[in-house]
Amino acid sequence: SLPELAKCRSVMPQSVELSFDFSVMEVVLMGRSPHNPGWETEEDLAIALQCLEEVECADLKDRRFISLSGGEKQRVTLARILAQISNVEAPFLLMDEPTANLDPDHQNKSMQSARKRADEGATVFVILHDFNMASKFADKIYILNEGVITADGTPEDVLTEDIIKRDFNVSVQIQKHPVHGKPLVIFL
Repeated sequence: SLPELAKCRSVMPQSVELSFDFSVMEVVLMGRSPHNPGWETEEDLAIALQCLEEVECADLKDRRFISLSGGEKQRVTLARILAQISNVEAPFLLMDEPTANLDPDHQNKSMQSARKRADEGATVFVILHDFNMASKFADKIYILNEGVITADGTPEDVLTEDIIKRDFNVSVQIQKHPVHGKPLVIFL
C-alpha cells in the first residue's frame, strides 16, 4: 500500500521549493510522517536532529526553509529523506542529482551518506551526471541515452573511452584513480 511504501521508500528530487514558511526542523520531520500517529514522537525528533547533524545543518533547525541557499536546501532535503528511511529494514533510497548546488565537500559527504545506507542494506538509486562521483561510489552504473540503457555494469565495465564517446559525444581519457583505484574520467 502507499502508506507502507512511504515507510520504506524515500525520494530526493533535483530541487525542492516550498510555498509555506516551514522551519528546517519541520521539513525534516515531514520525512517521519509515515512512521508516526499524526504527531511527532520523541524518537522522530531525535532521528530528525541526527539526520540534520549528519548533513551539517543542525544549526539551521530553527531557520525558515525558504530563506536557505540552494545548497542548504539540498542538504536539508537529504536530511528529510534520510529521516524517512531511518530505522527501516531494507529501505529504498531514490536520489535525482543529490549533489546539485553543493560545494565539493558537501557533494562528497552527500554521496558518503548514500553509500553508508547501501552498505547498511538499503537499495540506493542515484541519478548523476558526474562520472567520477559515480565511479567512486557506485557498485553498478547504468548509462542511459535517449531513455535507453546502452551500458550497465561495474564502473570499470561502463566508464570506458568508447562508451562515453558513443553515448555522450565527448572525448575522454580513463586512468586509474591513484587513491581508490576506480576509473578516473579526464575530459579532453
